[in-house]
Amino acid sequence: SSSYWGPKTIKKSKDIKTCIQRQGYSGSIQTVGYDHLPSSLKSIPLMTSDHECVQQINEGIVRSSRCTETHLFTPFSADNGGARTTVTQELTFKSSSSSRTARKDRIDSRADMTFDHGFEIKDDSEARARAEELLSILCDITVNDIQPEVPQLFGKLVNALRKMNQADIKDVFRRLKNSQICSMNNKRVTKFFMDALPMAGSDAAVAVMSELMVSGDVTGVELDYWLTVLSFLPDPSADMMTSVKMLIEKDSLKMQAMLAVSSMVHNYCGRR
Repeated sequence: SSSYWGPKTIKKSKDIKTCIQRQGYSGSIQTVGYDHLPSSLKSIPLMTSDHECVQQINEGIVRSSRCTETHLFTPFSADNGGARTTVTQELTFKSSSSSRTARKDRIDSRADMTFDHGFEIKDDSEARARAEELLSILCDITVNDIQPEVPQLFGKLVNALRKMNQADIKDVFRRLKNSQICSMNNKRVTKFFMDALPMAGSDAAVAVMSELMVSGDVTGVELDYWLTVLSFLPDPSADMMTSVKMLIEKDSLKMQAMLAVSSMVHNYCGRR
């Protein structure tokens, strides 16, 4: 159009794989983005995504806007035939009205528009019941072999433990140890619990892990595994620092735990 007020069509597109700060975390494994690497890819290309918006503007007013996103899960796709999700959003101008003067609220703080990937883990009063129910189910279905649904149940157990407080986690462990949750298959179900706890990555989980290592309930290969997990916690908190302090205060664990604790301190300071 020759005039600013004439009709215009504006098309906007994004190459999503080049966008930065798209990675987040909610578990016990530390991940690193590609933000500072000399690469056109800024995150692991598990998804092939496209984003396109078309806006119709006339007389300085956006008359319509249509945005379409497509997401293709790359690992299992062949000739674009894999798992695909399409999201379409459309806005159409209907009418206008005179503006009204409104009192402006006080602005106490400002922040940029970058998405906040922080995950706040809240205690869930029902999480303990879910955890015990899941352990009971795992007890029943793994007596003779491992059923296909076990990985999904294990993932749900990790999620339940992540939302439990310290006292509840300790009590569930006590009941497992006394064969009160599972009597006929207790050794295997206790192993599920001990493998799930480090993956929870919460303040309460780390506190219980530290206590079990200091008390001698966790030894050998399992102790090495737990210490390794602590080294890779993505966002250790001040409470976690307090909890793991006991590991380097115990003479029999001091040298073995030093690397894990120092890694946590490095990760904690690096994100502050």
